[in-house]
Amino acid sequence: MTQPSHAPTQSAQQLPPEVAMHPALQAVAEPEPVQVTVPQESRLAALHAEYADAKAAADAANERLKGITDAIKLELTTAAPEHTKIDLPAGAGPALRLTYSERWTLDTRRMKEQDPLTYVRYAKKGGAWTLRAMGGAR
Repeated sequence: MTQPSHAPTQSAQQLPPEVAMHPALQAVAEPEPVQVTVPQESRLAALHAEYADAKAAADAANERLKGITDAIKLELTTAAPEHTKIDLPAGAGPALRLTYSERWTLDTRRMKEQDPLTYVRYAKKGGAWTLRAMGGAR
């Protein structure tokens, strides 16, 4: 049986207890959701009623924009393949600039498994709220 990715590795088990038990190396338990009762004439009820249509329209617009953006990138990089900053002057649309930006990232999953001491030393806790539609009646 394979270990889940959040399970401590052997190297993590050999760490000092204060490091091995650091919250950044522990599995996160999912909290149980709380259900809110919404009064019919409330602002939340009105916003909730608009959500599905607004989300569908936004998703369609984002998909269309992504298609246009990707096609413009392809056309510009084909027109100037050796350049990393390309300007498209105003004309049929607004002036646009395509810029290539190189970036470096860390493989935090691998670092957590192979070098948990360094991972714990530099780990930062953060969070964000996410609103998603659940399956079921509208």
